[in-house]
Amino acid sequence: MAERSSDVDISKLVLLASGSFDPITNYHIRIFELVKHYFSLKGCVDGRAIISLTPKTTNTNADSSETQDRIKMCELATSNIPNLVIDEWEYNQRCYTVLPKVINKLADKYCSTGDTIAVMVSEEQVTQITQWPQNEVDELITNKNIVCVTPNPHRVINIIQYCAKFSTYEDNIHLIIDHANTCKPNVREAVANEQSIEGLVTPQVSKYIKEQYLYKEYEREIESSHIALQMSPAKSRILLPRIRNTANASSNGHKQKKPTTPKMGEFLRIQRMTKNIPSRV
Repeated sequence: MAERSSDVDISKLVLLASGSFDPITNYHIRIFELVKHYFSLKGCVDGRAIISLTPKTTNTNADSSETQDRIKMCELATSNIPNLVIDEWEYNQRCYTVLPKVINKLADKYCSTGDTIAVMVSEEQVTQITQWPQNEVDELITNKNIVCVTPNPHRVINIIQYCAKFSTYEDNIHLIIDHANTCKPNVREAVANEQSIEGLVTPQVSKYIKEQYLYKEYEREIESSHIALQMSPAKSRILLPRIRNTANASSNGHKQKKPTTPKMGEFLRIQRMTKNIPSRV
């Protein structure tokens, strides 16, 4: 599944990507560039890239931005990328649409005979595809190229090799190794915790998120990074619970007790990193 040296006999490349893009990040843009470079080595010229936004379903968390915000952020992030289109068909469906149907709809609309169609999927989506009926797998992969960008391809290779549904499509599946070992950032949680997102998204998207107060209500598990030591008013030392001095306890005839080590919970206090985020119920 490594990069192949054989040429692709088709000139124009069309990238198709369906996802929430909530928000679109520099990671997404990097993937676009990696895929275009990969196919350029096979003789393809850059055609166009199509971004399809999944609709906001009724059971999503409050942190998900509205569709118009996601569209705006995609427009801001990709304004300097030529031949990139943000398609509206999928998010206008107002409900989940299976990926093969979305991809075929985009292919019919934007692709011509002889184009190289590259469908971008994540590692998680590769795993999900193994659970599909064979007819849906056929519908997605036939006459298309499935592309997965990953820093560690071994897991995906094992999935593909041991899944009979992929057996006739090995030449249609391409794994691109991200040697920079980048990962998908959790921008929403960073914003909710008032951490900087510079470098994770473009400056235009970062500015838009701040101006629109997006992702402020993102609910998250309190992790170790959210635990802070309770400090004294002078901020000079950690306040620890007092421990009774038992050094002279034996003077009253009682057996001397060993000093008790305070438990972690006695001198650690979980602090909310922002005042405006409500506590989880």
